[in-house]
Amino acid sequence: MAAPSTNIRLLLGGDSFQRDVALKEIKKRRYGDEEAEIMRFDASAGDVSSAIEEVVSYSLFNPNQIVVLDRVEKTPKTDLASLVEYASKPRGDTPFIFFAPSEKDISKPLFKAIGTTYTRTLPKTTQGQIRKIVLERCAERDVSFPDNAIKFYMKSCGENIDTALRELNKLILWAGKEGTISLELCRKLVQTEEEETIWAITNAVGDKDVQQALQSLDRLLEQGENEVDITRLLIGAFRALYHCKTLMREKVSSADLSKRTGKHGYGLTKTQNQTKGFTIDALRSAINRLRRADDEMKGGVYIPSPSHKRILIERLVIDLCQS
Repeated sequence: MAAPSTNIRLLLGGDSFQRDVALKEIKKRRYGDEEAEIMRFDASAGDVSSAIEEVVSYSLFNPNQIVVLDRVEKTPKTDLASLVEYASKPRGDTPFIFFAPSEKDISKPLFKAIGTTYTRTLPKTTQGQIRKIVLERCAERDVSFPDNAIKFYMKSCGENIDTALRELNKLILWAGKEGTISLELCRKLVQTEEEETIWAITNAVGDKDVQQALQSLDRLLEQGENEVDITRLLIGAFRALYHCKTLMREKVSSADLSKRTGKHGYGLTKTQNQTKGFTIDALRSAINRLRRADDEMKGGVYIPSPSHKRILIERLVIDLCQS
């Protein structure tokens, strides 16, 4: 277990907003009102040794700093031993913050080395808190958000603060001279986190970027989506791309394109841009491949365990990228 008065803190759960709040609290306790640099490292990308080196080495140029190690649950086996060793005998005075989704996601040796004393579980930002944050930011920008519009917006974003703030920034930019976020504007622009991640997968498939496609798939699975629903969403996304691509080839007008695809504003522009990465034949092939996978996951083939579904969808995404 980590020694008394250790500089390590393991923060579990939460979301981006709550993690930022926690970091500000740590900064306040450690440095007061002084400036401090937050240096972020990604354990999954092999940054463990760099993060430890930053913690133990004192900087004359920047003595006030906080080192953050994200995605600790994804620490490669090659780095895990050194991280456990450091956590067992921490060195340095710099606050060293570990972020992970939950205790069950972290290796038992690492969690034991840190200990429960230095572990804290962060809450999720509630819908009420999100609404308050959104209205405060609108007030700061002198932008109005009528009740009917914010009701639609909150229903679309749910309890996801990342989606809410991302979409709010977009809406404020589009609010125009009137400074009003209307219901019509919300319907045209607001996209859920799920939709954005599906777009990220289709983008990666178009670019034949297997690593990015698998990372986006992993993000959806971490959000609690199941393999069958993800396959269904991908079928819908590729059908929309195919429909849009064929209509664009026929040179239909923008108004007619919007009417016939059912997409508007940001969603239509995004779909049009994504079609550039595919041929008609490639989109048709992807839809057929997805349909076969959908049938398999719904009982078309024997699936020995729930984990096997994950293997199937990962293989599917790889095949889509490589076809």
